[in-house]
Amino acid sequence: MPLTVRVDQKTERLIQRLARKRGRSKSEVIRDAIDILAKRAQEQ
Repeated sequence: MPLTVRVDQKTERLIQRLARKRGRSKSEVIRDAIDILAKRAQEQ
């Protein structure tokens, strides 16, 4: 399902760097981050 999220330039550059470094898309990097955050929230 498509979702639009607005981020500042610094965050955009970080996401781009992580995506390039891991050979993944920006969407995959963001989904991974959300999954990690959700798992941490469930542990609390």
